[in-house]
Parts: sequence; C-alpha cells; structure tokens
Amino acid sequence: MKLLKLLPMLTCLSLSACDSDRQADAHNNGVNTTIQADSSKNLSVHGLLKNAVSAYLGIEANIVVENRNRQDGWIFVCGKPVQMDGSAMNYSRTSIAKRAADGLVDDYFCALVLHTDDNAVVRELVVGDTDAAVLDWADRHGFPESLLYHQ
Repeated sequence: MKLLKLLPMLTCLSLSACDSDRQADAHNNGVNTTIQADSSKNLSVHGLLKNAVSAYLGIEANIVVENRNRQDGWIFVCGKPVQMDGSAMNYSRTSIAKRAADGLVDDYFCALVLHTDDNAVVRELVVGDTDAAVLDWADRHGFPESLLYHQ
C-alpha cells in the first residue's frame, strides 16, 4: 500500500446553506460540522463536505472527490475545491486569499467524517494546507491507520 499523495489528490467541499430538514452546527473552521438526517431524506456525505469546504473558504464552492476510503464508520475523503461551474478555484475571493497570494496554499482538501445511521460529523477538515496535516488523525481519533492509505 502507498500512503496517499495527499496534497495533489484533495477535493474541495462547500458549506453554504443546509436543507431545512437538516441541522448544521459549524465551529472551529468547519471541524465538527454535524448534519442530522431526517428520516425521509438520505444523508449525503458529499453534500456535508461540500458545505464544510464552502464554509471554510467563505464562498460557495463545489468539490471533486479524488479519493474516498471507508472503514468502521469512518470516512476519509480527499479532493479538490472548484468553482460552482467546475472551473479551477480562485482563492483570491476566499478566506485563505492572503495565504494563497503568498504561495502558501495547495489546491486540495481532506476531511475525516464519522458516519452513523442517523448522522455524519466532520471531525477534521483541511483545505489548502501545505503540509500533511492528516498524518496524526488516526492516533487522535482512534480509527485504523489503513484508512489513510490508497487501496
């Protein structure tokens, strides 16, 4: 197994408005974002991540998921943030514009989601970080380290 090539393989997610049948609680720059599923609706992890990335960036964004691993209720997702029309992200309009202007943003995102039958919680989210911030997530959250590897 190879460790994920994290920086180039990340996907962007957007956190704009949540559906009225869902409750969102975002704090810590999108970390620990929770969406409760209504019994009449499917819970969309992709939508949750799209909303979380959007909230982090401060603009409505879309995501392209390039890697998704799931194990024991944990989901590790990486991809690339993109504009709503699918074009490359223009970071000059985002909350990380200064870092981007200084060349300190890589075009990716990674997220760790804890998923149960009735909800999903974004436990960790990195957008544009230039280091491998995900490497200590397994130790901090107690999930199998193999989740971080491309399978």
